[in-house]
Amino acid sequence: IFRGMEEFQNNSHDENSRSNNQVAIRPCWSSPDTVSYNTILFGLSQNPGIVQGKEAGELLQKMNENYGRSNNPSIRPDDVTYGVVMNALAQAGMAREAESILESLEEEYNDFLERSQSSDIARNDANIIVTPNNTMYNSVLNAFARSSDPNSACKAEALFSRMKTLSSTGKNPAAEPDIVSLSTVISCHSRSGTREGAERAEELLVTAVDLYSKGNAKMKPDIIVFNNVLSGWANISGSYDNEDEALDDAIPAERAETLLKRIDSFKNNQSLDINPIVQTYNIVLDCWAKSRRKGAAEKALNILRVMPSVGTPPDDCSYNSVLDAIASEMSRDADPSWIERAEELFEEMKRLRSAGKLTIKNITFHIIMNLYAKSSRIDGARKAEDLLRGMESDGVCVSDMTYNICIDACARRAFHRGNSKKAEHFLEEMISLSEKGNLHCSPKNHSFSSVINALAKSGDSDAVERAEKIMEKAEEMISPNSILYNSYLDCIVKNGGNGQTHKAESVLRKMISMRQSGRHDAQPTAFTYR
Repeated sequence: IFRGMEEFQNNSHDENSRSNNQVAIRPCWSSPDTVSYNTILFGLSQNPGIVQGKEAGELLQKMNENYGRSNNPSIRPDDVTYGVVMNALAQAGMAREAESILESLEEEYNDFLERSQSSDIARNDANIIVTPNNTMYNSVLNAFARSSDPNSACKAEALFSRMKTLSSTGKNPAAEPDIVSLSTVISCHSRSGTREGAERAEELLVTAVDLYSKGNAKMKPDIIVFNNVLSGWANISGSYDNEDEALDDAIPAERAETLLKRIDSFKNNQSLDINPIVQTYNIVLDCWAKSRRKGAAEKALNILRVMPSVGTPPDDCSYNSVLDAIASEMSRDADPSWIERAEELFEEMKRLRSAGKLTIKNITFHIIMNLYAKSSRIDGARKAEDLLRGMESDGVCVSDMTYNICIDACARRAFHRGNSKKAEHFLEEMISLSEKGNLHCSPKNHSFSSVINALAKSGDSDAVERAEKIMEKAEEMISPNSILYNSYLDCIVKNGGNGQTHKAESVLRKMISMRQSGRHDAQPTAFTYR
């Protein structure tokens, strides 16, 4: 419809024009106006992406060109136009493009201010000048937050300072920053992945609380702002946990928990009215799950137990973070009681699910399965399989990852009789499911490689022969990579004896040939030659 309106505007209703257009055009007898353009732009902004951002920018450019040619005020871009376009660019993380539009608006606005001092004509232009407002500035800040530019935090702070200067000097009162502006700058720092960024995010939060307490109502922080700051600590948790690095400074998880306690203290502050939500606690739990500090799992468990008492019942993400923390603790401490505590949590989740208070997704099953798979328990593979079958009976979606965990569990225990064959059985199930249309279970390089690793460790007399058949199936279904070929070579070396040397050399020649043909993912590595 919109293209038809444009054709009517351009007086191009000839048949050839319509037939060559890739978009089906509906004949219309009305030209588009600013509202028409804004409606299309709004639709693009509701479906964020780089393609939509580019389309929005191109449509704005077309509006400006049409207005420049015709001087028709009915198609002049207005503040809504610019606001929607910049929002579409922000959603796509196209910071450079959004900033460029803002700078052009600032230039036109500044030029208008200079001319309005001495020109009656300029004063008459007041109705057609688009004043850069808070929403537009916030869109550019949001674009910085979503961009991959490593300097986005610095750029966001500079723009925030510019907003304060423009509003405080009276040059552009519409640019006055609010808590959304500050929260977005905080988000830029939190996403930087540095301790300096997390520190700066918390400093800005303190600034917001101070400004609000002094009467600036626009700077009232909400729980989202606090969560943004907590995310800054979560993004670096585990990176600063070494004992020698944390002698003077609290580790990120400790900083996050301290901030959580501060949020709790605001509950009685009626002016701020800050109440932590489930996500608030989950971010802190994520910090402890990522932490490499001994005792992190205990810290996470304590927070989980506090949540119901403060009116914030944990959800599945809460439990999953604690289970992750237990998994990390088990990698440092082989105490078998940890897996028992994980089992207790899982049973607790199932009771809550039965009561309709919780959902259990495949990620929970995967965490527990991995605990069994990587444990020293002889029955770890069987326990992992029990959970796989439980997922099937509960209607929880299984995937290649589910089967890979079971295969890995067998590979770790391949020296126990029957586990290598069990690994093969899981692979056969995956192949069967994928051939029936369940592409979620299609085996990949890791699946084939793990089964062959199980055969390599098994010591079975026919291990190489079975591995060869698996390789043939892999080459039929996927593009084997170096890791898979190396697993096959390892199986040949460990189980083939001297009589299999020619087979190993044949695999090496194949890998060299594949590299020469452009398959660099299958090229020989140092492990291959060793």
